[in-house]
Amino acid sequence: MAKKLYEIEQQIEDAYYSSLDPETGEIVSVEALNALKELQVEKEEKLKSIRWIYKKMESENEACKLEKERINMVQKCLKHNMEKLKEFILATIEHESNKVVGINFRKGVKSVELGYEFEMPEDEVVNMGFYTKKITYTPNKEAIKEALEKGEEVKGAKLVVRDSVSFGKVTPMIGGGDG
Repeated sequence: MAKKLYEIEQQIEDAYYSSLDPETGEIVSVEALNALKELQVEKEEKLKSIRWIYKKMESENEACKLEKERINMVQKCLKHNMEKLKEFILATIEHESNKVVGINFRKGVKSVELGYEFEMPEDEVVNMGFYTKKITYTPNKEAIKEALEKGEEVKGAKLVVRDSVSFGKVTPMIGGGDG
């Protein structure tokens, strides 16, 4: 069974002290000294193994980080493609819901559009001793929408009316069809 590092260190200490004359401090036991050298080699091998495990974990951690970045990019692409499909459907269908294929259409949905001049506070990083607190500001579009509907002015924000499409459950066709 493999020894633990602390066990090897304890054996090294024991071998060292057993190789010494307790009164003079001179090395008197060659066998204990040889055992000490073997334990030193064993310790170095153990440390090499620990280093190898650490480097392997470090490599796996980096691979996870890259995979996370890749998945984020895939997610962004999927979201973009979904929006493009919605735009395509809005441009091609007659503006009415189609329960058979599971497409719901809503005309004139109000939403908030933020322009480049919309002012957001800068993110704040506050150093608080042993930890850092980061405050991130994101626009509350519901609150902005309510303010705009009340007639308030919000710099860089405007209320736009768009058509909307959503996808519901498909209603099965009775008596055949191509679904």
